[in-house]
Amino acid sequence: MSKLKNYLLAVLTMSLLFTTSIKAEENIIENYFGIKMTATEYNNLLNLGFSEEDIYLMDEDTYINNKDLIGHVVSTNVTRYKTVRRGLESVTYVATEEEFQSRNEVMPLGVVSNYWRSVVTKITQIDSNYRYMVSTVWNTMPDERNYDVIAIGITSDVLRSTYPTFTRHYCDYDDCYNSNVGAIKTGRYGAGASFKVPSGSLTGLGASLYFDVVKDVSGTITYQEFCGEYAHGTNTTLTESRDYTIATGGIGFGSSAVNKYVIMGCSYGTWTGTW
Repeated sequence: MSKLKNYLLAVLTMSLLFTTSIKAEENIIENYFGIKMTATEYNNLLNLGFSEEDIYLMDEDTYINNKDLIGHVVSTNVTRYKTVRRGLESVTYVATEEEFQSRNEVMPLGVVSNYWRSVVTKITQIDSNYRYMVSTVWNTMPDERNYDVIAIGITSDVLRSTYPTFTRHYCDYDDCYNSNVGAIKTGRYGAGASFKVPSGSLTGLGASLYFDVVKDVSGTITYQEFCGEYAHGTNTTLTESRDYTIATGGIGFGSSAVNKYVIMGCSYGTWTGTW
């Protein structure tokens, strides 16, 4: 069985593996890259907002930095995007969940291809502070692959307290890969990462960005909101992919890049409570 088939099988059965080993701490779960973790560590990672696929393709640094943290996800939002390409023109829009679940590869007359991707935002409480995370998964691989940008924009009543962690993972027909290599850009109102989208025949592609925040006001916060955004580039260079600012409302591209990105706006993570 190929590594890819092993990976797909492992992702599907990870929940079962965890269920059968949770009562036996000595049982070890091993991810795709050979990182061995206990059931408790695996559960900790899930509670921080990492998906089963995230954990199975996790690098060692991310594992070490998170395996002992105790947290719980307090907000999750999923936005589906569909890109319809006709000739040299394409249109991207927010799709309904029903449309996403009933998608198929039968192309209407004149449509060259359809691309689907999902953007997920999560807010996780860790001790008395919070973590903001945005991730994207390409459900259908894009034809144009240059430099994309993933970013988080925050409000003025919180302050980023950790350096952003960026991860990109992808699979082809022979193997799977992960990387933390990205051109990180930070500012008072968030952070982003520019990265090269891999070429070749891919079977899976995803990226994520997260950082922790603390309060920057003396009073009580009863509502949190952040912007998670993913911008797909067309014929972009690394320099152009870094021509942006980050604000509460997300990515603002400069003149060299604004016409080279598919910009769909924010997928918001929100929370209501007392902090």
